[in-house]
Amino acid sequence: MTTPFGYIGIDFGTSNSHFAFCNHSDRPIAESVGIGKGGSMPTCVLWKKPGETAADLLAYGEHAQSQWIGMDDDERVGVRFAFGFKPDLVPSARARKDAWGFLTAAASDLKQAGLAGPIGPGGYHVIIGVPAEIGAEHKAITARLASDAGLGEVECVEEPLGALAYHLSRGDLSGRDARRGVLVVDFGGGTFDVALANHRGLAEPWGDPSLGGRLFDDLFLQWVLDQNPGLEVSEEEALVVWQNECRRVKEDFSNAWAAAAKQDKPFPDDFKRPVEVGGRKVWLRKPTVEEFRHRASRYTPSHVVRKYIRGLDQPVGGLVLDQPTDLFARIRDVLCRGNTLGGMKDKFTRVVLTGGSSWWPFLKELVGDALGVPADKVLMSQNPQATIGSGLALYRTVREGNERRQQEIKARVPEVLRDFNRSVSARLDRYAATTADAVIQALMPRIEREYWGWYDHGGSLNGVEARVKLICQDFEKTQGEACVRPHWVAVNADLIRIMREHLGTFLRANEIPSGVEDYIPTSVTSIADWQSGGQGTGDKLIGGLGNMAGVLTALSAIALVILAVIKVKVIASIVVAAMTVPPLAAALGVVALIASIAAGAAAKQALEDAIKKHEFNAMTGRALRLVLWRSSFEEKLKECRAEASAQLRAAFRKETIEGTSLSATGEVTRALEPAILAKFEQVVGEVVTDLGVLDQVRGGA
Repeated sequence: MTTPFGYIGIDFGTSNSHFAFCNHSDRPIAESVGIGKGGSMPTCVLWKKPGETAADLLAYGEHAQSQWIGMDDDERVGVRFAFGFKPDLVPSARARKDAWGFLTAAASDLKQAGLAGPIGPGGYHVIIGVPAEIGAEHKAITARLASDAGLGEVECVEEPLGALAYHLSRGDLSGRDARRGVLVVDFGGGTFDVALANHRGLAEPWGDPSLGGRLFDDLFLQWVLDQNPGLEVSEEEALVVWQNECRRVKEDFSNAWAAAAKQDKPFPDDFKRPVEVGGRKVWLRKPTVEEFRHRASRYTPSHVVRKYIRGLDQPVGGLVLDQPTDLFARIRDVLCRGNTLGGMKDKFTRVVLTGGSSWWPFLKELVGDALGVPADKVLMSQNPQATIGSGLALYRTVREGNERRQQEIKARVPEVLRDFNRSVSARLDRYAATTADAVIQALMPRIEREYWGWYDHGGSLNGVEARVKLICQDFEKTQGEACVRPHWVAVNADLIRIMREHLGTFLRANEIPSGVEDYIPTSVTSIADWQSGGQGTGDKLIGGLGNMAGVLTALSAIALVILAVIKVKVIASIVVAAMTVPPLAAALGVVALIASIAAGAAAKQALEDAIKKHEFNAMTGRALRLVLWRSSFEEKLKECRAEASAQLRAAFRKETIEGTSLSATGEVTRALEPAILAKFEQVVGEVVTDLGVLDQVRGGA
């Protein structure tokens, strides 16, 4: 398929539609097409009866509204004003004809809008938005009508994906946000649509086809009528007054409320707005926020709205037509889907609030309270009427650009992992060395005192060895963890720091706008109870000490390590002295054993055992000191200390590579080094995956 020059996004709404375009680029920017008011217009058409062919199409958008308003009753006999037809495309042939007429007129204007290329192959490819919850038939009809209207081969994309693409391209959302879950709340003029988007796809779309800004328009219509008793409005004119005049007044009221709230001031008491009805001007004077809240909490649709709602092809879903309804409570009910307030908050990390009616000052707080999310997690689209249309125009370019970037960045990942591995290995080498030195420095002075006592005052080496074992056991029980803990805590913290540093370098080098904290939360200070699996990176990287069981396992062998070293450095030197100095051998009573030493290892072991068993007294001690000088014995103990430290260092380091242990929950945890390396590789993989999050969401169930 030939790459298009660019894309046109159409947010084909029940109440209003928006048109945007985006030229194909590595850094795409969406702009509103120069039709309507900033690319937006009411979704309506004005037909000359019977309204079947393009020749019968008189006007669409604002022009249709203004022409209808300017007609008297006699002129309206031969025409038909149509709006709100989008929800009825499946059951109603008339709705399909109205939608075709609107899109045909829009296609004509798009082709004359001065874009850099034509619509069709080699030019602009059209993407039209559809609600997330509609069926395949509705989607197919929408695509066919748009194509028949002259928009070429049209692709339908769910509207929440348009909102996601828009905010992802701006950096308002990260790919990680979208993968973990973003709730898109589209509060439009005619409908209230909600969809949860995450790595499993567009999940759980829901909403209310009757709940939208249009009900608040009706609230203002009734408010105007109440302030102007005796005012008569025909049903035909009421449709346009509701759709046009009262919507404008509602938007002015909302904007004035928002401006006052931003400055922490009361709503202006001199607010008034005109409304054109039947060729005359009437006024809404001095409305207040308190009265607005009261009316919204006890709203009953006017006869015009009741007639419109009964024509929808989807159930009203709880809106009572002839009894007062609390619109605020209705919004909360739809958001929560019958759950308790805040009961859905664990399903998503961010909320995107978009749609032409989303800028009501009460809405952000209401959404946050209903869903149980803080205000800073509710993202307001700064141009809500244009967000979805712009996002649809961006959608393909963003996806394709991310696919290219994914492949480029994947090629750099092996080098990133190698650099990280080297840093981790160097830090764990230092950890093993400093920890071993700390243990030896704490333990060896007590052990060396035992050997010096034997050297100076006599006794058996077996007795010394038994006391050394007790010293090591006592150290392990009472001091070992406290000795190791500071080094373990430090290396845990440093490994997280190293991971953050390398991840930050990776993100910056590849111009990825996500922050390190998106993948390694700031609360993570250590590596604890490490387990593989799970969607979240931080769920198994929690604050705390970490699992020291493996370290203490290595420490438990300290007595064996030290005694083995002493056997080589001290006892072996005594054996050599006895073999080379006959008087010493005679004093120790090992002459016969020395004579049989050539018999092999068993004889040598027997000689060592005899020397260890011997109770050195004044005579044999003096004989020993004549051949093993004090300075030589001191040097041997120093060698023992250095060798024991080296062996313990190797044991600690081996534990970071191979050791496993049980977590507090009884699960087997991985050794430190493979665990941190695997986690970093997972994190980097998530970063790369998140670049293509639109593919994941679109491809999900």
